[in-house]
Amino acid sequence: TANNIYGGGNQVGVPTTNIKTNGGNIGTIFGGSNMSGDVTESFITTNDGTDGSSIQTVYGGNNQGGTTATTNVTINGGGVGTVYGGGNQAVTNVTNVYINGEVTKNVFGGGNQAGINTNTNVTLTGATVGDNVYGGGNQGTVTQNTYVYVKNSTLKNSLYAGGNGASAIVYGNVNVTMHGTTNNITNSVFGGGNQAATGR
Repeated sequence: TANNIYGGGNQVGVPTTNIKTNGGNIGTIFGGSNMSGDVTESFITTNDGTDGSSIQTVYGGNNQGGTTATTNVTINGGGVGTVYGGGNQAVTNVTNVYINGEVTKNVFGGGNQAGINTNTNVTLTGATVGDNVYGGGNQGTVTQNTYVYVKNSTLKNSLYAGGNGASAIVYGNVNVTMHGTTNNITNSVFGGGNQAATGR
């Protein structure tokens, strides 16, 4: 059991981080550092949920400061609440999110309050998401493009190629690709964002 897990340091960066989980109860995982410190590339892989284990929130990037250049978040199994490809308040250059299992709340290709300097990439394959999927961020911007790929997955609310809140603008293009014969989206698919503008 742990409240927070950081791939990087508190106020120092590292070249590459690699976090793998196989059980336990965790509050928040950050692929990068906490208050400051740059990370070249982060990897997070979760394999939880089968034994009652849980992770409340996963961030591919940093928490408050520093930059993660590239993030890679892979969710297998279940037990994960919310996933951000980017950071909490700290920027990321490019994000890669792969959902192969179950996320009980939301999936964001971008960050929470943090921006993405280039593109976001979200891939759902045989996934189940309890709420919404966003190609962009919650409140943070995406400077270039979002890419969302969905194959044989279940979304219990809606899919947005863009961001969530009004500040979560995607300045480039938004892209959604759907393949397979068993995609099941309870509500709607939006090429744009929720409250956020795209293509500015």
